[in-house]
Amino acid sequence: MPILPVDKANHVVYGAATFVVVAIATRLLGYHTLAPHAGLVAGVCVALVKEFADAAANNHAEKNGWAKPHSVELLDVVATLSGALLCWAAAMASRA
Repeated sequence: MPILPVDKANHVVYGAATFVVVAIATRLLGYHTLAPHAGLVAGVCVALVKEFADAAANNHAEKNGWAKPHSVELLDVVATLSGALLCWAAAMASRA
């Protein structure tokens, strides 16, 4: 069985946590049917913004002659999205 690297596992957890927090907040605001979709959209946004922020930090470091502080990888985005998507799928399945 393949082992997920710690960095990718963290991205999955952060995607799932983003989904849960936003979905719960959306439900508390009274938008029960919208909650899973809001959680998924938030997960997508967090995945993209995180990697763009890492790329910007790397560019800043490079301009100043410093070591790049982050890795920027498509698989990080995919891992974050997978956490949110798994929660979304579970939420949608529980409605059936």
